Amino acid sequence: RRLFELAAEQGHAEAQYNLGVMHAEGDGGPQNHTEARRLFELAVEQGLAQAQYNLGYMCMEGHGGPVNYAEARRLFGLAAEQGDAKAQCVLGVMCANGEGGSV
Repeated sequence: RRLFELAAEQGHAEAQYNLGVMHAEGDGGPQNHTEARRLFELAVEQGLAQAQYNLGYMCMEGHGGPVNYAEARRLFGLAAEQGDAKAQCVLGVMCANGEGGSV
């Protein structure tokens, strides 16, 4: 975990994402959804599709912050544009259900 922390502090998107996953799951330390969300946000700023998907999921479920379907849908859309199949699937379901905005 410490090596991911060092790389994340230097702005490495994949390290920020991996450390976010560790915080979300409680891997190598206590579970902390707020910190996971913060780390995913840093990786999202750099365009990392996996972070866009994970942060979208956290926004949809309210982990580490309030439920925000519109933001979740935006993030899933960004990841879907990069070819993330899970994001494409969730985005399709959200659109079909009218969650997070109109089609």
